[in-house]
Amino acid sequence: MNRLIYLSLLFISASLISGCGGEELLEDRAELATVEQGVSPTEVPVYTTPNPRPEGLGVLRRSIVNRREQTYLPVDIHILTANDPMLTGATVIGFDDTRIRYLGGRHSQPLTWPGLLFWWPQGLSTIANPVYETGGYSFDRMSGWDGFQFILPAGQRQFELFTIDAGFIDGVYIEIDGVRTSPEPLSLGHGNRGDLRYTLLTLPPSVADRDIRIVTQRSMLGEIRLPYGGKLGARRPEWDGGPKVVFVGDSITEGTGAGSATDGWAIELAYRLGIDDPVVSALGGTGYLNRVADRPNFREHISDVLDAFPGDRPDVVFVAGGINDCAFNSASDVGNEALAYFQEMRAAAPDMAIVVFGPFVGPAGYDPVLMNCAEAIFAAARSVPNTHTIDVSGWVTPTTSTFIFNGDGSDPHPVRTGHRYYAKVAEQAVLKLLEDSLPGDKPGS
Repeated sequence: MNRLIYLSLLFISASLISGCGGEELLEDRAELATVEQGVSPTEVPVYTTPNPRPEGLGVLRRSIVNRREQTYLPVDIHILTANDPMLTGATVIGFDDTRIRYLGGRHSQPLTWPGLLFWWPQGLSTIANPVYETGGYSFDRMSGWDGFQFILPAGQRQFELFTIDAGFIDGVYIEIDGVRTSPEPLSLGHGNRGDLRYTLLTLPPSVADRDIRIVTQRSMLGEIRLPYGGKLGARRPEWDGGPKVVFVGDSITEGTGAGSATDGWAIELAYRLGIDDPVVSALGGTGYLNRVADRPNFREHISDVLDAFPGDRPDVVFVAGGINDCAFNSASDVGNEALAYFQEMRAAAPDMAIVVFGPFVGPAGYDPVLMNCAEAIFAAARSVPNTHTIDVSGWVTPTTSTFIFNGDGSDPHPVRTGHRYYAKVAEQAVLKLLEDSLPGDKPGS
């Protein structure tokens, strides 16, 4: 029997947020106000620039005309989810249709049923040496952040997603024309039960084309189904011209503490820098040296950086690690491994800019051991051309820790306001880095 679940998602009307510029509800604005109080121009982290005009940073510089904060406008979206199709006589768009843009790096198709019905995100290795099927799919790969994007033409308001109930972790954000439609991730009815899933979404009417993005973690798409006679709009050229950027890190870069991977500091920073399709290659508990069970350290899954974008090297890689290394290894050992990692990336990708964030820290802030370890990582970075460092040691203070962490001092992972704060101060540091590294260049030029 067909199980049918009705999820009516009627959010606070736009009239309730008049005067907010359509950006955030009062709660979100209060969070940002708190963040602002903790930031001043003198607290922008220090960085180094061994190479004054790196090409990778130039690509990033040209993208920042598109930068934006993660804001939302509430939209009345009705969602029906079931085990069988709900649209009859539907126009079926297969997952391999080029009008669909996939986000978050490489994707592939398994060989066995029912997985072969879907296009699976594959941006992140969960072990050091993944095993691949003949078609290139690996069960040892997943994603840190992903999704898909398409154009819904004017006059069309419905689409049905054919997926498998084995992903969409922590729900999804639906973006319309670059703006989120809800303050929290939405459920598409997935409960990790492994069955086939059809989800019918109905949007308000529109006389204009709409750019639809579904972002989450582990989105497996089989089809986009449209009412009879429906169609997708053409793929937009700008989708393929943005900067190619990878984030490497541990659980903090995964987004732990933010509520969902889509609200982590890395994704927030990406949007703030005009990067709309980052690859997040982060594994909790890992670092330059540190492993957790089968999870590899940074250098052991270096291919996640170098091969993140099929056929091309990334323009920039942001590396944020060390908190899991420095407590258990000598500073010299961590620095030596960091050096080997940076050198290997540089040899394989001469034009790729490497930007190294100093180890993140818990509520207690930096101590001498972590400071020495951070300096060893930075010394390694300074010895490799086109590698830059951002010092985060001043980010956590007695004042900022009150909204970065959960308050009891037991968890080093930032809460959502902490992730937003990290993204904000990181944005300031990266913009200053771009300005000083590329004098005379204008954003978008």
